[in-house]
Amino acid sequence: MNEEALIEKSISALKKGDLLIYPTETVYGIGVDSQNIEGLKKLYKIKNRPIHKPLVLNVSSIDMVSKLAYISEDTRLLMEYFWPGPITFILKSISEEKNIGFRMPDNSLTLKVIENFGAPISGTSANISGLLASTNIEKTKSYFPQTDIFFLDGGKPSIGIESTILDMSSYENYKIIRHGIISKDNIESTLKKTISDKQSEIYYSLAGNIKFLLTSMSQLKENKYNYTNDDYIWLVREQTTKKTNLSNLKNVIVISDDSQEALKNLYDNINSIQTDRVKFIVAEMREPLIYADKLFNEKISMLAHRTYINLEDL
Repeated sequence: MNEEALIEKSISALKKGDLLIYPTETVYGIGVDSQNIEGLKKLYKIKNRPIHKPLVLNVSSIDMVSKLAYISEDTRLLMEYFWPGPITFILKSISEEKNIGFRMPDNSLTLKVIENFGAPISGTSANISGLLASTNIEKTKSYFPQTDIFFLDGGKPSIGIESTILDMSSYENYKIIRHGIISKDNIESTLKKTISDKQSEIYYSLAGNIKFLLTSMSQLKENKYNYTNDDYIWLVREQTTKKTNLSNLKNVIVISDDSQEALKNLYDNINSIQTDRVKFIVAEMREPLIYADKLFNEKISMLAHRTYINLEDL
């Protein structure tokens, strides 16, 4: 199916009140016509999303935002600099006493769908609430086997983790409430102002009763544990496999030494694990030399529920 046909099919699904799985540069999203009440109810139900958690409006232009929310000079500056891109802005609604999240994904297919649909699309990450987001269409399909969903396959996202969320609903009391690839430093250097970091506790889960064990290269080099145990999957850096006896084992997933590449493939690597066959995922934390390494460690910690276990204690 060519691009034009894909866009037409996507718009048709939205007009019918069906759900749309759409690609972004971060993770795959699931969305619906923001004005279709039955469609919105369906999205919350199918995703098992708590009703008190609002959806984000995906837009194709700043003009779409201006019809629904107040845009300050600071907000416009950041939108013009970072959009389309991996940042969500929370703004005060014009018509109601509430805040609205807005996102302009950096994906040409999705932007064309929104533009041709002519209105924002309510959306969120395409996963069951609490489970890890998806960065490939096949994993997304496994989450949602229902028939009243159109899957718009846009390939693998270029970033691979969720967007930064910046709350700008209070005048000059700006705060990051979720970390993403656009950092606090990136925003402050663009804005020439200080913002606060108020990320709340965020945890993810995997299907099954899997436990995460967080470790380091030095622990892996020193540890005399039986690496061949099939209950374990090892997520380790390429350079670590060369310095330990992990290199030739079938249950090792090699993580790139490049920080950006490691982040991009993190969810794919974890989602590829057959959770019914293993009990433990041993993940090597990265030395936090740059922001991307810190973000990698943070995402792993969220999956591990911030429980660090020394392998030698098992």
